[in-house]
Amino acid sequence: MAVEKAPALYENWSLVPMRKPAILSMPAAGDSARIDFWLRIRTTGQTNAKYRRKIELFLAWAGCPLGEVTAPRVVEYLEHLARSGCTAGTRNNTLSIIRSLYDTMRRHWPAENWPYLADILPARQPGKLHQRVLSRAEVAALLAVPAGQPLLRFLYETAARISETLALQWRDIVPAGEGYAVWLYGKGGKTRMVMISTELYELLNQHEKHSARVFPLGGTKAHWIIAGAAQKAGIDGAKNVSAHWLRHSRLSHLAEAGVDAVSLRDFAGHESINTTNIYLHMTREARLMPDTLAETRGEHG
Repeated sequence: MAVEKAPALYENWSLVPMRKPAILSMPAAGDSARIDFWLRIRTTGQTNAKYRRKIELFLAWAGCPLGEVTAPRVVEYLEHLARSGCTAGTRNNTLSIIRSLYDTMRRHWPAENWPYLADILPARQPGKLHQRVLSRAEVAALLAVPAGQPLLRFLYETAARISETLALQWRDIVPAGEGYAVWLYGKGGKTRMVMISTELYELLNQHEKHSARVFPLGGTKAHWIIAGAAQKAGIDGAKNVSAHWLRHSRLSHLAEAGVDAVSLRDFAGHESINTTNIYLHMTREARLMPDTLAETRGEHG
């Protein structure tokens, strides 16, 4: 398979179920009531208290009501957190919470001038995602290993999570155009559809079916197959290579190929586009610092 080629992502995503908005009575227009309304929609229990505290700290630092906050002010707050020693993960979590609040404000009070925060990129977390992305050459070497090839090819081509892959049944794969549609059952009971090539379907279908599941394996066995293939392919740190590395690699390669954030989000099954933006952020950095990131992945030649 030519791993450099991006798949045709789909124009019609109407089959992908969307989360239904909660039906709640609209509160009064005060900031406190609006925050309470947002929390009732978005969170429960301990998460509710955590989100409230994050917003209270932000507004106390900003020194202004919700409606006077601007995107540059949010960026300044994130920089303030960085100077205070907060990790990239903590800052990204704070940004996600603030975005969630203003998404709700925009949806339920659209006439007011709320800040647009989608363009604020999350902080890069050193030693995290970029170290779990294989180069195209590494993917090609991995997919050339005969043992476990159906599993490896499926994981990379679909960017499916390992839980989605191991739960997949034959009845979830149906002919569609020049390929096959695969229905994946993901986090929170959400369903999405991805396409696979006829070539991959025939590879999956070449063995006699003894189970309703396409991959009748446990998680440990699947990891052994992936790590073993990575070792045979000569990939550094092979024992740590997992199904999620293939997912990260596929999404990163699609971002490099220019696939837009919304299509990438739907293909990956991300609930929030903020998660998808991490791949786009990393791709932009790779274009600015190709030698540095190549060295991180051990690509010296």
